Amino acid sequence: MDKRVLILGYWFYPSTQPGAHRIGKMVKYLPRHGWSPTVLCAECTPENSGLCYDPLMAARGDPCETVRIPHNPDWGKTRLGRALEWAQLWCENVLHPYHEPAAFFRRMLAAAERLVARTQFDALWASGKPWVVHAVASEISRRHRIPWIAEFRDLADQFSDGWIIRRTLREEMRVCSTARALVVVSPMHVKRLESRHRIPVHLIYNGFDPADYTVAEAVNQEKFVIGFFGSVYLDRDPRPLFKALDLLRQDPRVRLADIAIRFYGPRHYRIDRFLAGYDCQDVVKWHPRVPYAEMVRLLKRCAILLLLKGPGVWGAVTSNIFVYLGARRPILNVPGDGNVVDGLLAETQGGISLGEPQRIADAIAAWYQEWKATGTVQCRSLPEVVARYSRERQAEQVARLLDSIIGQPMQRSKGGAPSVRQLYGVQRD
Repeated sequence: MDKRVLILGYWFYPSTQPGAHRIGKMVKYLPRHGWSPTVLCAECTPENSGLCYDPLMAARGDPCETVRIPHNPDWGKTRLGRALEWAQLWCENVLHPYHEPAAFFRRMLAAAERLVARTQFDALWASGKPWVVHAVASEISRRHRIPWIAEFRDLADQFSDGWIIRRTLREEMRVCSTARALVVVSPMHVKRLESRHRIPVHLIYNGFDPADYTVAEAVNQEKFVIGFFGSVYLDRDPRPLFKALDLLRQDPRVRLADIAIRFYGPRHYRIDRFLAGYDCQDVVKWHPRVPYAEMVRLLKRCAILLLLKGPGVWGAVTSNIFVYLGARRPILNVPGDGNVVDGLLAETQGGISLGEPQRIADAIAAWYQEWKATGTVQCRSLPEVVARYSRERQAEQVARLLDSIIGQPMQRSKGGAPSVRQLYGVQRD
């Protein structure tokens, strides 16, 4: 008989957030490794999710037993309503960052209690952020003595420091002290969590599902398309690419009219600022976010795929690199993070990271000439290496980790966690 795991996460299908895909693929493949999942998550509707709502996913139905919790009630669109909502969320974030939103925490905790009352779960898996799912899992674990694992797709101190962050870290160390293991998606985050927890920390990357790509094949196109899928924010700066395109206007190897740069995703104000002053504006087009299946089709039709991953966000590994690897199209990362993403591209030979405009221009010209001669650009990634990052491989890792915590005695981690003063004495890598 399969073992039972209750997975708590805020994002789940039909949302297209990266956290939703991580849980969705986990529940797809866990049964192959002896675990039967139930998902407890936030309700996803077109009204509360906007462009992240995928109607095609909604039409398929749930991949496993799923219980959805309504979002917090809307205070309204009046100035007073928005002010009250902001004040409530600010107070909750400062006083109890791991129980925010407070109303959602109470509803999720009550729903978890009902599930545990009727189903004997062998383990709990909480995938944050938001961190409220960790608080619910910790409380359910304490009440019912069910072992749990805390997954961090991001870290609270990944983007900034400050007194609110330090308070969040105190809550993190308190709430997660009862977890049997911690999971991160970046190798740079392993050392950070190990510095403040006396609990084993495991690395399980994001990934791709080969089954998603069987319905779409690469085809020749009249345009040499460089495709970007995602948001332009934080450390994502396409200006070296734009400068390279301006250089290519004078390059006899390339006819710039054959090239199209297509951004798919929410249009950010930065893109207009980044484009200002460059002559290549006529080849850069912006498109809205598309459903996941359509995104896969478009990925396969691109000549090359564009990543915009620099060193600005410490330790972050964009989930898009794995989606791109699964599409088997050459990847150009601009300007390169000098760390994990660059290493993944080198390991898989799935692409290159370049920051100097002339080198970017030369790489595009070489790809363009191959496309001009053959109608396509070959992907030269190593299939056996890329396969290590499949969702099924990662579900197997999850299953083995869940197996390892069953039967261990329930106890809080000994010795407590290091102080925040000690924590911030640790140097960032």
